Amino acid sequence: MGALGPGPVGPLDKTALPYVLQRRQRTFNDFVTVDSLTDDELYQATRFPRRAIHDLIELLRDDVERHTDGSHAVPVETQVLAALHFYSSGSFQWMVGRSTGLSQASVSRVINGTKMEPKMQIADDRS
Repeated sequence: MGALGPGPVGPLDKTALPYVLQRRQRTFNDFVTVDSLTDDELYQATRFPRRAIHDLIELLRDDVERHTDGSHAVPVETQVLAALHFYSSGSFQWMVGRSTGLSQASVSRVINGTKMEPKMQIADDRS
């Protein structure tokens, strides 16, 4: 038995190589951005007008932006949209993730890792 299951002992079975390479590839979602949604879609998802969302993104940018060694940090814009969608809809995290291109775990980190609630009230007062 080979290292990956039934097969020859010794070098990796050539028929298993495409499967192994396919499993190692990481996939990255296309994140939702403010510009990828219409005004109606933005308001329906977040209950905020476009201008207020842009203001909120700029207000939260320094607090929310994450610098990683990798190149796939969740953009601030997507984090704000996910949090607003979660707070406005009361939906499950995995549902918010499906609509924003994030995993449930990422939505949880966005919600728990940001201090958006007080600042959201400020942005709402401005609109």
